[in-house]
Amino acid sequence: MLLTEQGGLTTIFNNKPNLETLWSPSGKKIVFSAFDTSLAEPIEMLWFKDLASGIEKSLNTPGKASLCSWSLDDTTVYCAVKKSPSADEIYALDTKLETSKIVAEPNMLVRELFLSRLEDLILWVGVADEHLYGI
Repeated sequence: MLLTEQGGLTTIFNNKPNLETLWSPSGKKIVFSAFDTSLAEPIEMLWFKDLASGIEKSLNTPGKASLCSWSLDDTTVYCAVKKSPSADEIYALDTKLETSKIVAEPNMLVRELFLSRLEDLILWVGVADEHLYGI
């Protein structure tokens, strides 16, 4: 739900199983994950929603919003995506151009992902040892 200028509530999402959200720095966009129920075997997929236009689109990447971090440019999202049962890859997802590229292969599972304040480092906490890593 979103509060309107008139004090009313607006529904942002309906029927999104296992919904996780991550608001952009401007608060105008959301990356979210939910089960894609259109697949024979539902999996969590990453999606993007622009609140101003109402446009919602798939980022065509499996994953969880809780393992993502927005760039200050309000366009790029960095996400840890499962590569195997014991390792994640880190992707840069461009929500405007709808492109993705692998930016790191930490060869471990990621518990938390974030960017440094100057965005010159991608940082993560490993699941197995809870150490902080960066690239």
